[in-house]
Formats: sequence, structure tokens, C-alpha cells
Amino acid sequence: MPHRTLMTLAALAGLLAMVACVANPQLPAPTPIPPAAGPPATLDPRLSVSARPIAFGDAGDARAGGDLFQQTCSACHGPEGVGLTAPSLKTSTFVAGASDQEVFDTIAKGRIEKGMPPWSSGYGGLLSDEQILALVAYVRELQE
Repeated sequence: MPHRTLMTLAALAGLLAMVACVANPQLPAPTPIPPAAGPPATLDPRLSVSARPIAFGDAGDARAGGDLFQQTCSACHGPEGVGLTAPSLKTSTFVAGASDQEVFDTIAKGRIEKGMPPWSSGYGGLLSDEQILALVAYVRELQE
């Protein structure tokens, strides 16, 4: 491109920028929104509160948990807990690093975003707290 054409294009670009600034006066600053009161938001607000606080040593019956696992969990997690359509519980880093309370809450409230329904009767499921405690004890035994 010849030098004169480049100079013309640069002048036009500067003129357009100047017109844009004059034609669009400064808008007022947006009004800040104060943070919401209460606990931090989660994807599912039910996950921010424990389903049932578990006392130290409040272990469930792993044998009963194994029977219950076969009836309610094995269709997704597999009969041996190695996973079918749901993750393996034998090698799960979540289960390995989670407290009994966190495992209890996950079973009780489910993981809707991952396809796991809530199992606690308090959240629309079929299981009592004692049954969920038994599942927690059994899941702990599955860990490799």
C-alpha cells in the first residue's frame, strides 16, 4: 500500500475513535451489589449444612451396610464397589480423603449434578440415618 493510503487510513481511524468518544458520553458507574448474608452459596444449598451431625465413634454396622449396598448402591457402583455408571468406591480419592460426616452427607443428600439421588428420608430418599451410617462403615471397608 502506498504511503499516502496508510496515512489516510490512520487519519480516518483516529477520527472514528474521536467521534465514538463524543457520541457516547461516559455512562454512570454501575451500582455495587452488596454480598448476600448467610453461608456461602453452593450449587445445591442443601450441601452447605450437614444432614445429621455424626458424633465421634458413631460407627455403623458394616455387615448391614454391605447388604444394604447390594440392594441400593450396586446397580451404579457395582456389586464390589468398583463402579459401573458411578465412580469406584474402592479407589475413590474423595472417599479416602473425606470424613465420615462428608461421606454420610453425600449419601444422604446425593449428588444430583452427577446423577446420584438423595438416599436420606429427610431429603426424599428411602433410608434412615442408621442405615446410612451402616453404608458409611461398609464404604470404608471397600477402600483399598
